[in-house]
Amino acid sequence: MSRNVAVLLICVTLTCLLCFSVCYAEVEIGVKEGDWVEYDVNVTGTVPAEHDLTWARMEYITVQGKTAEVNITSRYSDGSEAWVVLHLDLEAGQTGDSFLIPANLQEGMNYTEQYHGEITIIDVTQREYSGARRNTAHGTTAETLFYWDQETGVLLEARSDYGNYTIDTVAQKTNIWEPQTFAIDPIIFVVIIVAAIAVIVIFVIKQKMKKLESN
Repeated sequence: MSRNVAVLLICVTLTCLLCFSVCYAEVEIGVKEGDWVEYDVNVTGTVPAEHDLTWARMEYITVQGKTAEVNITSRYSDGSEAWVVLHLDLEAGQTGDSFLIPANLQEGMNYTEQYHGEITIIDVTQREYSGARRNTAHGTTAETLFYWDQETGVLLEARSDYGNYTIDTVAQKTNIWEPQTFAIDPIIFVVIIVAAIAVIVIFVIKQKMKKLESN
């Protein structure tokens, strides 16, 4: 084997390893015990009874390594409620139908879902949920469009279309983050305050100059 060929093979190998490490990042769980998220659910069409929900709550009762147990409370359109404890193992693809995925995934990275296989993060954008702007990871399957909180991996929004019925799920309340105090972007708020102070200072200086001129 010539030296040039050997160098080329090494470069190709390193490139493949780098791509693999980027696309398949180490699984990281982003929630802790006691974290919870509440969702409003809207269904339309001919919906099976088990999916005829109006509200749901997911509370993480144990978190260990790459696994978690979550208590799911579901409220149905007739007002009845049901509870179930679900075991999640993110490394094995047991995500609770993608209610919790690995944390801190970037655009182009994949995660494993036991029913749909590899799902790719299409992009990461900012969206507002539960009173705060969050970096959200976006992905899709054949039936569902998902938005997850990038930092924690919790589901923020999903729209599932099964042909004869649809399910829209949106996070409304959580204890994972605090609602933002500012109704506008904090940077814009600071710029407005600085501009207001500058106007006041200029006004005061002009008034003093008028007094000096009059004297």
